[in-house]
Order: sequence, then C-alpha cells, then structure tokens
Amino acid sequence: MTSPFTHQLLGWKKADKTGRVVPNFADSDNEQSIALAGAMLDHLGFNRALTEGLPPKPGTVLEHRVRDDLSSSLQNLAPSRAWRLDRKAIVTSFAQYSHLRRVDDLVKQSQELRVAIGRDYLIRPDVTVGLELPAARMHAPFLHAAVSCKWTIRSDRVQNIRHEFIQMIRHRRGAPAASCGSHRRADAQSHRRYRPGHRGGRRGLPHSI
Repeated sequence: MTSPFTHQLLGWKKADKTGRVVPNFADSDNEQSIALAGAMLDHLGFNRALTEGLPPKPGTVLEHRVRDDLSSSLQNLAPSRAWRLDRKAIVTSFAQYSHLRRVDDLVKQSQELRVAIGRDYLIRPDVTVGLELPAARMHAPFLHAAVSCKWTIRSDRVQNIRHEFIQMIRHRRGAPAASCGSHRRADAQSHRRYRPGHRGGRRGLPHSI
C-alpha cells in the first residue's frame, strides 16, 4: 500500500550536474536508475514534468511524515494506549535503555573506557514509538518500535542500520513480566524501513513506500 504522503515527497527534479529532469530519488548518473524510478512515478500517476514544491531535503521531511502518519494510525488502531511518537529521540530516554545513562557517565569520566567501549550505544533512531505504561510503574516510556527512514539506500547506509539495531538488541534490558503485563511483548526491535528509493552503491533501484 502506498503511503498517504507519497505525492508530497516524490516527483521530478532538475539534476544539478546536467540540468536534465529526473526522478528526485534516482541516481542521476545511472540510466537504469532513472528508467526504473521514472517507471515507478508513471505507475503512481506523476506527469513527466518538473514537479513544483518538492522539499530540498526530502530525507528530513520523510522522517516527519512517517512520524505523523504512525501517530495518526496508532491512535486509530489502539486509542486506549498512550502512544508517544518522536523523531531523533535518544534510546536512553526509554525504559529498556535507561541504564545506559549510568554507563555513559562512567565512560565520560574515563579515557580508557572511551577507548575500550566507545559511545556508539547512544543511538538516535529516525523515528521512535514509545508507550506510556503508568500501571507498570516505569520511570520512562517503553520503546515499542524504532523506525529507520532512508530516502535512498547505499550499502554503507544499510550497514549503519544493521549496526545500530544490533547495538539496540545487545543493550536492551527487559522489564519483569509482572510489571509489563500484556505490554511485555512490545519490542524495541520492531523495525520498519520507509524508503522511496534504494541505492546499491551507485546503482539506484527505486522502491514504493
């Protein structure tokens, strides 16, 4: 199913290097990428002409649209739950990762720990879905899902997504079943990628969001 905000983000733009009108998520140096992205826009009903009003930084706008769309959808699906949707929220603001604050305090104080451990555990997912669970007596929201939003994808970006979520799996601490009740199954590893364009190295392979 096409995302409701697709037409606010996709379209045809003028390439900076050549001045040629190309899809705004294609690799403008790759004919196959342009052809595939153009076919996708044809399928979505876009005219093959310069699209007015395209955001100059669609990746940032994508994050905002995904957050807003999820917020609206979750409220409709489960209005009784206290959903909390954020963008670029640090994982230590959620119950399963709050213990990392103390770890970070220790790392800041020790040069040896900074070298040995680093600080790549302080992850800020593009979009987070939190749940306020007053009955569970949690001091912070429960992280229900983390969403990675990539306007285009290259191999290095894919590796970064993988690395971040491996870190999240490694450092997560679950609350006791008696505390979380029926919400215990909500998991921080719930991970969806919104990606209107895909790039493998220099070759763009567009995908519908």
